[in-house]
Amino acid sequence: MELQKAFEGGKTELTMAELDPIINNVAKIPNILKKILFDRIKLAEKLAPEADKIPKQSIVNFWKKHLEMETVAKRVFKILAGYESKVIVPEDLKPLFSYLLENHPGLEFL
Repeated sequence: MELQKAFEGGKTELTMAELDPIINNVAKIPNILKKILFDRIKLAEKLAPEADKIPKQSIVNFWKKHLEMETVAKRVFKILAGYESKVIVPEDLKPLFSYLLENHPGLEFL
């Protein structure tokens, strides 16, 4: 299973940077959603907002409960809007734009 490959080498938790295999190979969603997904998992699993690592079981739980049975488009929607929301509101896009500006300073004019 692809999800288990992200934890090779005996890893029991992942940092945001280590989510790339899950983003690319499992969820098949754009990397730009990595920080939002990381924060959604922490929120859903009731982890501390300042936590810089997520336990393996929290990632597996979130995947199975909220994303596993969804299409890629629905996964993107759920990550942006929240897993219980039926619409995306402007407030949902703020974390995306913040991440974009932090990682692509040439876009500050936006």
